[in-house]
Formats: sequence, C-alpha cells, structure tokens
Amino acid sequence: MMKRSLHVLAVLGSLVGLSCETPAAGGRRASKAPSTDDLEGITLQKLQIRPQSPIAKRYGDDAGHAPTPVESAIGERLVAAGLTHLPALSLMTRELAATAPDQLNVPPSLVDGLMARAGLVYPPPRLVVVELGGDRAGCDTTPAPGCEGAIASIAEQTSTILAMEGVGDPSNQRFGVGVTALGGGRTRMMVAVLEPAVALEPMPAAVPSGSSTKLAGRLLGGRTQPNVEVVDAGGNWKPMPVALSVDGSFSAVVACGKDGTHQVEVLAEGEHGPEVVANFPVYCGTQVPDTLSAIMEHVAPEVGAAQIARANFIYLNAERERRGLPALQWDPDAARVARKHSEDMRDAGFVGHRSPTTGNVTDRFERGGIKGTIVRENVARGYGPKGIHDSLMRSPGHRINILAPDVTHVGVGAVLGEAEADVAGAPRPVFATQNLYKKPGAGAPPDRELASTLQRRVDDLRREAGLPPLQWDAGLTKLAARGATAVGAGRELPTGMDSEVFALGFVSLQSHRLATPDFDALTTVALWREDIAGAVGLAVVRVKATRTTDASFVAVVFVAGREQGA
Repeated sequence: MMKRSLHVLAVLGSLVGLSCETPAAGGRRASKAPSTDDLEGITLQKLQIRPQSPIAKRYGDDAGHAPTPVESAIGERLVAAGLTHLPALSLMTRELAATAPDQLNVPPSLVDGLMARAGLVYPPPRLVVVELGGDRAGCDTTPAPGCEGAIASIAEQTSTILAMEGVGDPSNQRFGVGVTALGGGRTRMMVAVLEPAVALEPMPAAVPSGSSTKLAGRLLGGRTQPNVEVVDAGGNWKPMPVALSVDGSFSAVVACGKDGTHQVEVLAEGEHGPEVVANFPVYCGTQVPDTLSAIMEHVAPEVGAAQIARANFIYLNAERERRGLPALQWDPDAARVARKHSEDMRDAGFVGHRSPTTGNVTDRFERGGIKGTIVRENVARGYGPKGIHDSLMRSPGHRINILAPDVTHVGVGAVLGEAEADVAGAPRPVFATQNLYKKPGAGAPPDRELASTLQRRVDDLRREAGLPPLQWDAGLTKLAARGATAVGAGRELPTGMDSEVFALGFVSLQSHRLATPDFDALTTVALWREDIAGAVGLAVVRVKATRTTDASFVAVVFVAGREQGA
C-alpha cells in the first residue's frame, strides 16, 4: 500500500543574497552521516522588527500606495519591459528595503510577515537589490541625474533574473518597488517580482473569535485541482472542503477554532505537480501583530551543499523531537535520489515534484532501488538549511510531511545554483529535496506482539468509530495461528480446519487472508469497519525477505458464528 503526499515550495529568492559558494571538490562528503558537526559555520540571529507601514485589514484590497518619484522612475522602466505594477507589493517592498538587516541576507520570515501585513497572499517574490553608498544626489526620493545609473542597473538586473529563470510572458509578472534612505549616505533600492497563480477575492486578515471567513477565487495559468489546507493556532493540520463551480472558481470556509494564528495554504496542480499558490495567516480572535519575529541565518562560504543538506536534516529531526515524534533515520540511498532530483531542478530551471525527465518521486525511488510503503517529498529553493526549514514549516502542506508520524527514514539532497549576479557576494541559491518514507516492516512490534498489537489497534479503531467491540475467541485464535503459519510459508490453509472450527461449537466460518509489507496497513483494511456478527480469531506472522521477495506480514482472520439462541 502506497501513500503519497507531495508538496512544493519555492522559498525566498533574491538577486543579491547570501553566498554559499564552495569549490566543487570542497565541503564534506555527501555520504557522511549527519551529526551536530554539520551545524558548524551556520549561525542564527533572532530579530524583532517593528514595521512602520500600515497593516492591511483585508487580503486583496487595493493598497492605495503612492510611489515616490524615484520609485516611479524605476517602475516606468519595468512597465516598459512588459511587467505590471502591483501597489501592495510596492508597499511591502519599501518596508522590506527599510527593515532588512542586510542586503546580502534577507530573512524569509521577514518577507512572509511583511507580505501578510501588505495584504498579499502569494508565496515570497524574487528580490533584486541595489545599494548606493555616499548618495549625495538624494536618490532615495528624486531621480536626479546622478541616480540614472542605479535606476538603469536595478531595472536591467530584474530583466536578467527573469531571463535566467526562463520566465515566459513578462505580462504575467507583477512587480513592486521600494527605495529608502538607510542613513550614513546610503540608499537601498529594491524590486520584488512574482507571478500570481491564483486570484482570490478580498477576505479579512483578522476575524472574531469562534467565527469563520470565506476563501474564494480562481486558479491562473492553467492550474487545476485547488486544495485548501490549514494549520490552526494549536498546530493541528486539516484540509478544508473545497467547492468547485462550473466557471472554474472555487471556495472554502476557514473556521476559527482556538484563538491565534491560522496558517492557510492553497495548493494546485501545475506543470510540475502540486504547488503552493497562496500561503497566508488568518488571525482568529487576535490582531495582526505590530512586531515581526525573524531569524537571520549566516552561512560561512566554506559550507557546501552536502553539509547544507545534512544540517537541514538536523533541523528537521529537532522539530520532530520537540513534539515528541520519533526521530527519522538518515538514509544515504534516499539522499542520493534527493540530490539527483535537486540537480535536475537546478539544471532544468524548475522547482517541483514532476520532472519531464525523471517523472515523480515514486518513479525515482523505483529506479533507485528503494522500497517504501509510504513516500513523502518536499522540494524547495532557498539560501540556507534553517531558512529552508522554517519556510517549509510555515507551509501547512510541507509541515505535515515533516511532522508525519507514518515515516521512518529520510534523505535530504541539496545542490547550489549559479551566482545570481556578477557582483561580489552575489548568492548561489540552494535547490533542496527531502525524501521522507517508511521502509517495509519498519516500526512493527516484535513477532510475539504482532497479533496482540493489531487486536488492540482494531479495538481502538472500532471504539473511535462508534462500532461494537469484536468478540475475540481464544480457540479461533489458536486455529488462526496454524493457518497464518501455513499461509506465511506459501501454503494453503490446512485441510479440515473448518471441521475443527465446528467442533468448537460454531456453525459457520469466514476466513480472511491479508498480506502487506507494512504492518500498519493491516489496521486499515475495510474488514475492521464492518458489522461483524460472531466470534473472531486473529493471528499474524512475519515473512522474512528472500532473494526474490520483500519482507511482509501475513494475517489470518477467522469469523465464526453460532446457532441463533446458542
């Protein structure tokens, strides 16, 4: 039985950002098992930032933002290149230009927070930054003659990054411009660019305690199959029912449970599989915060892609352990498959699950000789292991994969892209893939506890479903044990077993044989949710792997009835 959960996230990208440059032969070897040594060269700085821009009361409203003359001059060049101005994105970009602690290192969490404040629901935009020192022309407000070079440079670099990423029709791109004085004669110019994949109707950012709000819109760019997922204020993930209309629009209701922040995500099927088209908070019974918390990640130049992958694994496991979930085991084979997919994403210029050359994750696992009863995959583009991890955790779909209780192993693979500009310190983006899966037989109890564990789980399942408890019978269980031993050895049920059942006082017998490489799957069969009248015997055996077969579990279930009134 195979369960697939695939989610894709493109983490913050910036033309001028963190440098992870390392020689091709440098860094740590990819085959090395992760350890806390992999956190060397990676430092984290907590920030508290109080933005000055107004807070949008509703997502999707017109921001009413007025650009400065120099911002207008930059915008005119971008419009001439075919892009479309989005005022709310300019509001966000100006605030980001003023609050980003470093032009080379813009925290993704800061971008996410400012996007929400500006009433924007989209995943993070691409950023282009130009910083002027000794600005005597007043380029922060006026496009004076001495500012023309900087204005032309940031517009040209924006076009360059769009060309590098294979962006097709520029008219689909939305831009925002922000220019601010930083003090000491420094001026920072910033452009943000994104391509909307969904058009949502305006909806409130904050709603009263215990109420709900409607999410409605339509997908763009040929995307299909909208899904809405929410992580509530208690950290609980749940999918929301989605209503589809014949005109292609969709809607869902986001209900407030516990007061606090509910993270809402809209996913859709795109060219490369499932993708995030919207990700934003709804504040239930509380207000949009005045202060934003962010983490600034510093990655030393000598830290290579292989170490970034292993450090990301450490952050992933620490997240699970904080919640009492079992740690995942590092799997070098899954890491190799993940690294190859990250290389494919970098080389082919996409971030997604479905590759035009390698197919989907199950195809890649099969070619890699990896067997998993459950396979989950996260993919991302970012600049450091902690930033990528935090961005994945802010996405409900990726978060549920990281915190899934049904996986046992993981491999993380990362590669570095080309520097995004011909300037000192220009970043090399990280393309990362997480392959989380469950190995056949992993997590099963000891052989002597197989039947009792399954019986206990069935009892719990029926109690939670409001079904009457089963009548477990010791005599039937003893006979089922003989049957399971025979079936596990590749034989049929022993002859005469029905007579032995009848000798116990039963007048009817139904036998069920179940086989699966995943012990947990034995609990999911429809039999346990049926109205079972009669006594039940259950036995489970583990079948060891051979040259030609995988390890598996075989269960034999006897359901026997007595005469009415007996």
